[in-house]
Amino acid sequence: QLSIYLSIYLSFISRYMYLVTGHNFEFSSLQLSVAFIGQNQFNYIIGGFYLFINTFIYDLLVITTTYLSIHLTNQSTNKIDNKIDSNVDSKISNKPLDESTIRYELQLLMDELHKTDVQIDRQKLKIGLNTKTKHYEIPRKKSAL
Repeated sequence: QLSIYLSIYLSFISRYMYLVTGHNFEFSSLQLSVAFIGQNQFNYIIGGFYLFINTFIYDLLVITTTYLSIHLTNQSTNKIDNKIDSNVDSKISNKPLDESTIRYELQLLMDELHKTDVQIDRQKLKIGLNTKTKHYEIPRKKSAL
């Protein structure tokens, strides 16, 4: 989920950087002088590469960072899932399933559920007390003078 927002954010930044660096969406706005940097004689391949990099570097960075963020997120998620699966498997295989253990754990769950119900009832009471009309909020009848 985060990688989607990151890629959208980076795509906006790349469009912004493209326009800030003097580029435009016209063929006549290509910065052709970039193709001659560092060369005594013009080479079409090197010059074309320089021009391509100058024009599309921001898009390439967005694509690369989006790919890396998705790839790294998937790897970390897989590692966490594998770790959770191995922990669950080890707990299940190490504990024998007998009736007394199951009853004890069920009783613990029931106690926690009861505590949660009590807390919910307290919150409902607080809400009920806060929403009742207070004595100073009751409109008084006007006395006839």
